[in-house]
Amino acid sequence: MGTEQYDPFIENSFENAPQTPFSIFSVDVDTASYANTRRLLRNGRLPPRETVRVEETVNYFRYHYSPPADEHPFSANMEVAQCPWNEKHRLLRVAIAGRQVEHDSRGPYSLVFLLDVSGSVRDENKLPLIRCARKMLVAELPEDDRVAIVTYAGEVGVKLQPTDGHDKPTI
Repeated sequence: MGTEQYDPFIENSFENAPQTPFSIFSVDVDTASYANTRRLLRNGRLPPRETVRVEETVNYFRYHYSPPADEHPFSANMEVAQCPWNEKHRLLRVAIAGRQVEHDSRGPYSLVFLLDVSGSVRDENKLPLIRCARKMLVAELPEDDRVAIVTYAGEVGVKLQPTDGHDKPTI
């Protein structure tokens, strides 16, 4: 598969809830596995096992859970179902929804993009995505936000000093 490399797939071990009653939830989610798997399938290739991450596939889709109605940072939405492979077990789905921050109520952002400019980015399935994302960002960028671009790998340096959002042609 060219220069693409993936970490080995390691299945989590079973945790007995009464013995290990705590869990950690991340507010940040990754959705790359679904998009990558879809790309490989559309190109007629079966994705390697290491590329398919169930949690990233589940997180790819929008579920429209109700955000918290009070001062709490998130709301929890839970559902219990029969376990299809062991009738003695139940599966618990826990979904969290973070507090929504209104676009007008947030302060200005200072965005710094670290871009890999090595040869691997020049692939036809990568560079157009970067260009498209840049155009989308610039179109939506409020005037009081700032953007800077730093490159690494093929060439290291500051390619765009912090630039105000009103200077869209420069960005």
